[in-house]
Amino acid sequence: MPPEDTEQSVEISNPVLGKLAAKGARTSDLIGLFTFIGVLSVGFFLWKVSDVASAERSAIVKEVVAQRKDSEETNKALINALKSVATSNRMTSCIISQPQDKRERQFTEPNSLCKRLSAPD
Repeated sequence: MPPEDTEQSVEISNPVLGKLAAKGARTSDLIGLFTFIGVLSVGFFLWKVSDVASAERSAIVKEVVAQRKDSEETNKALINALKSVATSNRMTSCIISQPQDKRERQFTEPNSLCKRLSAPD
């Protein structure tokens, strides 16, 4: 009795490739060959995609670093502005709390109580 996986002739016709014929090839061998080619194609595709993805990742990391530097500079400027606003508010509050005749002296004297109280921390 002959084995089930016998050699036979296989003919594949394709409008692009034309006719492809193989005589004496087992069906399991052809299926294995096509599977091997498919696996290699998928592997090559994934390899190329990973190269592109790594290049994109490095570009994204560079952008994030640049944005972080910009945000640090902006934060420093905001902190300095808030400190100057707090100093001005302390000075204004101190001057307003003084009697009317002492207000001008508190603002103009270099070592006045209000200037000492409103000095930056």
